[in-house]
Amino acid sequence: MVKRNIKWLLVVLVLGLYPSILYAEDPYGEMKALADSARKVLGQDRLPSVNARWMKLARELNDTVQISDAHNNLISHYYQLGDIDHLKAATYEYMDWCRKYQRTRDRYMAWRQYIQRMTEKGMQEEAMAETVRLHQDAEQARDKYGLACGEMCIGYNHRVFGNNVKLCIENYNNALKLFEEGSYYRDAYVVLLNIIQTYLSRSEYAEAGEYLSKLSQLEDELNRKQVGVDPSLHLRFCEFRVIGLLANEGRKAAEPYIEETDRFYRQHPESSTPEAWFGYKIMCCRILGDLKGNIAYVDSLMDYQHSLGLCYPYNHYMKGELQEQLGDYRAACRSYARYAAVSDSVRTAEMDDKLSKYTAQFEVDRLKMEKLELSARLNKERLMIALAVGGLVLLLLLLITYLYI
Repeated sequence: MVKRNIKWLLVVLVLGLYPSILYAEDPYGEMKALADSARKVLGQDRLPSVNARWMKLARELNDTVQISDAHNNLISHYYQLGDIDHLKAATYEYMDWCRKYQRTRDRYMAWRQYIQRMTEKGMQEEAMAETVRLHQDAEQARDKYGLACGEMCIGYNHRVFGNNVKLCIENYNNALKLFEEGSYYRDAYVVLLNIIQTYLSRSEYAEAGEYLSKLSQLEDELNRKQVGVDPSLHLRFCEFRVIGLLANEGRKAAEPYIEETDRFYRQHPESSTPEAWFGYKIMCCRILGDLKGNIAYVDSLMDYQHSLGLCYPYNHYMKGELQEQLGDYRAACRSYARYAAVSDSVRTAEMDDKLSKYTAQFEVDRLKMEKLELSARLNKERLMIALAVGGLVLLLLLLITYLYI
C-alpha cells in the first residue's frame, strides 16, 4: 500500500513539474516571447521591467544578438518618450557593451542617435559638446564610420541651432561620401533622407529633386544586392518623393506614387507615427492648395493628440489661418480665440510648473542653510565645551603641580 502511494506521489510530482521542465528546456522560446512582448509595449510604462527580463535571459544565454536587440529596444523606448536622462544612461551602457565586444559601428550609431535626440529637444550646449566628443573619439580611432557619424551630427547642429543650411548640407555630403566609401548603404540612405528633408522644409523642391533621384538609384542598388531597407526609412522616401513630385510636376505625375505610399502605410502602420503621417498629408494639401483637405487633416491631428492628452496651441492658429484663407471668417475667429485661450492655459501651466520648481528649490536651499547653521552652531558649542574641558584639565594640572611639587 505504501509503495503504491509513493508511486502515485511520484506520478503527480512528474506531471506537476513537466511544464516547468519543458519551460526550462526551452529558454530560447522564452527569450523570443519576452522579446516580442518588449517590442509590443514600446513607449509604455511596463517596458523597462519586461526589457530587463529579456536582457537578463539573453545575458544568461550569452546571446550577443539578443543582448544588442534588448539594448536597442530600451534606447528606442526612451528615444520615443524624449526622456533624455534615461536615454543617456541606456545609450552609454550600450556603448560600453559595444566597446567590450568590439562592435564599433553599433557604438557610433547609438551615440549619433542620442545626439540627434538632444538636438531635437533643443539642448544646444549638451548636443554640441557630445558631438565634439564623438568626433574626437572617431579621429583618435581613425574610424571612418565614426567620422561620418560626427559629420552628420555637426550638420544637424548647423541646421537646427544655426539655421545655416549651406554648412549643414556640406557636412551631410561629407558624411554621405564616407558612408559610400565604406559601403554603409543604410546610413547613406539616412543621410540622403536628411538632405532631402532639409531642402523640403525650406520649399527648395528643385534641389530636393536631385537628391531624390540619388536616393531612388540607391534603393534600386540595394534591391539588386538584396539588402533590406527599414520600412520606416522607405516610407519617408515615399513621402518625400510624393511631396517633390507634387511641387515640381503636379498631382497627375504624383498620383501613382501617392497610391503606392498610402498602400505601403496601410501594410506597415508601425513604420510611422500618426502625427508624422498627418504631417505628411497636411504638407501635400498645402502644396496642392487644398484648404478643406488641409483643415480636415489638422482636425485629425488634433483629435489624435487630444486622445494622448496633448494640446499644441499652434495647431489652432494654423487652422484659423486656413479657415481665413477659405473665407470662413467666423470659424477662423473661433480658432484664433481657441488658440489664445489654449496659449494662456499652456503659459499659465508653464509658469505654475516653474513656480513649483523654484519653490521646491527654495525649500531645498532653505533646508540646506538651516542644516549648515545647525552644524555651525553645534560645532561652536563643541568648541566651547572642548575649551572649557581643556581649561579645567589645565587648571587641575596647575593645581596638582602647585600642591605636590
